Amino acid sequence: MRLKSVMLNVAASRVLLADNRKFHYRALHGFADLSQFDHVIVDSGLEPEIQADLEERGIPLTVV
Repeated sequence: MRLKSVMLNVAASRVLLADNRKFHYRALHGFADLSQFDHVIVDSGLEPEIQADLEERGIPLTVV
């Protein structure tokens, strides 16, 4: 996980691409908070409540 954290810290742009299932559980390990990403891209199966939470937190979100 250390390498991922280093890569995130030196990146010019940080984009997270994830399917909606990744938002339904808490992982044992993590390397970044969603707020550390410049943009989040997720598929259209994302629950409206989760989408609203991300938007309220000011996290740029694209649903495809």
